[in-house]
Amino acid sequence: MLRAGTSAGGSLAGAFEQGTAGQASSGAPPAEGGAPNEGGAPNEGGTTARAGEAGAGGTDAKLPALELLLGDYDVYFSTPPAIDDCSPTGYEPRMNLSLFFARSGEFEGQVFADFHWQTSFAQEPRVGLGTIEMLALSNSARTPLAPALILDWDEHGFRGTGFAEIPYTCQSGVTTTQSVPVTVEADRTPPKLRVDPVEFTRLGFTRFGVTVSEPIELQSGDYGAVVSDPPDGEQALEFYDVDTNAVLPTVWTWAFGGPVAQAHFVDPGSVEGRTVAARLLAPFADHAGNPLLVLGTFDVERSALLDSELDFDHEPAVGMFGNASFHAAAGPDAECEQGGCLVLDGPVVACNGAPRSTFAVRLSSVWDMADVQIRYRVWASSNSISPIEIGYASGCRGSFSVAFTALSQPDGAFSYASDWKTRNLAPCGGNENGFTLSLACAENAPPPVVRVVLERITRAK
Repeated sequence: MLRAGTSAGGSLAGAFEQGTAGQASSGAPPAEGGAPNEGGAPNEGGTTARAGEAGAGGTDAKLPALELLLGDYDVYFSTPPAIDDCSPTGYEPRMNLSLFFARSGEFEGQVFADFHWQTSFAQEPRVGLGTIEMLALSNSARTPLAPALILDWDEHGFRGTGFAEIPYTCQSGVTTTQSVPVTVEADRTPPKLRVDPVEFTRLGFTRFGVTVSEPIELQSGDYGAVVSDPPDGEQALEFYDVDTNAVLPTVWTWAFGGPVAQAHFVDPGSVEGRTVAARLLAPFADHAGNPLLVLGTFDVERSALLDSELDFDHEPAVGMFGNASFHAAAGPDAECEQGGCLVLDGPVVACNGAPRSTFAVRLSSVWDMADVQIRYRVWASSNSISPIEIGYASGCRGSFSVAFTALSQPDGAFSYASDWKTRNLAPCGGNENGFTLSLACAENAPPPVVRVVLERITRAK
């Protein structure tokens, strides 16, 4: 659970008002994975954070104790200057800075934007006389996550000033950086809690995860930005109808394949069409004493109800998202097999969670071992794709390929098509009460052109 209360070491606000950094904003600074330092007090001799290094300029001058820097800070960035045909990447007006002693005893820090904290982002700063340097950070795709920082400090702690090297990407493909002033202040920014659906659409049977904008101490003592255990979620917050204030019963379970907790509604049908929000069951705060805030509301979308069969001879009133469309009869843009059909059309999107053509189905009763059958046909510009993705209420996902035949001549953008096929879908996890059929995403660029035609969906006996 998100631990209630204020900072064990007190807020830094008063210390900065006096022009000093004060002490650590928590009595339990995070370590690698979240534990406090157990290896004694590093830097007792006033040495640099990197063992064996001298102070700035290679002198033997002693540095002030690194304990002066421990804590959580807000770093505010000046607006990057305009450069023709170039734009800043990874720029945020404000970012979080956390400095702590790791379990190993090393002095470490993290610079991160809200909701982008990860334990693996920690680095060992280069500390010298008068400055502390944080290296630029990028992900595996070389997308900038945090700029390089050079911050000023002295025997009182941070002086509140410094510079950042903001990266730019130019149309020519060249990358460059520009130095901009920054200010460093004690952390006065409340952490924010956000509720996210596992799938891109907020459906009654969708699982919802909880993410906090910056790491806070969990009930177990872990230091992180997600609820890491189902009982923690049950005690931390509840979902309610914004219009009636009625509590909407939920169940918290482990995420499919991941050590985090997710919530789903007990009665998916009863929450469709409602405006929903989450609220805390107790006050919580970050290590600097800033109270936790819950962000926003969301509308629960309606899904098509499957009792025995959806034959698409009549247009579904609900359940179509993205570029999904109903066709009452066969035509040039949808060759229905018999009567009407539902089409999942492009464009195919990259696999980054973006909305795409989807049909959402809620089952009238829990999906047991009986299969669900879908009747479909696919047109595509490539024969090496898995065009259909299924997302289960349990959180697991799957996709399936089809056998394509080359067309005697291209049909618009399509060079391949499948025969009409009937496929059985079995439940994936426990308590399945809904699923989505979507046009699968694509990792390759340019993405293929795909059209999936659904003739009917049947609940097998």
